[in-house]
Amino acid sequence: MRRAQELDPLSHVTNIGLGSTLLFARRYYEALEYCYKAAELAPNQAPVQNWLAFAYLLNGMYEQAIERYQKVRELNPVENGNVLASIAAVLVSAGRKSEADSMMPEILKLGGEGKVDPYHLVALYVIRNEQDAAFEWFTKALQRGTENGSNGNDSREIRYDPILDPLRADRRFAALLRQYNRGSLLEASGKR
Repeated sequence: MRRAQELDPLSHVTNIGLGSTLLFARRYYEALEYCYKAAELAPNQAPVQNWLAFAYLLNGMYEQAIERYQKVRELNPVENGNVLASIAAVLVSAGRKSEADSMMPEILKLGGEGKVDPYHLVALYVIRNEQDAAFEWFTKALQRGTENGSNGNDSREIRYDPILDPLRADRRFAALLRQYNRGSLLEASGKR
């Protein structure tokens, strides 16, 4: 991926590809450079803004993360539920849990209506340190992936997303992946 970015440094696709790869490799600061560059190159691409927001979150740059998540919602209003869950996760990370708590009824209402990707709720509950709720939504995310036919991006996130690290240490994580025929995703995390 780095070679692709070197060959085409003005491509937002290669920059965000390298940035996301570095995020999943836990090289957050380095990833921020490429996510930021991609956002400069493609300021109206909601997925690019989303990756930059995630990079800001993982670098502890909470206000910038919130601003970028709001930009995602502006560019793609359909993402409102996912954006709310992401902003709530940022607020918890920033020590502003009461603000996040005030958002939970709306987020859960939207989640119940299928207007929040269950994966976003998994991340939110992991950050809130509510493992049981995180596993409840992880089950829903896996069910949804099975029903819709999972895509590679979901698999990549399940395998490498640093937000899920606390779940990987719990035996329920491996059991659920096996239950939903996703056991191959355990190979990268060293759990079989």
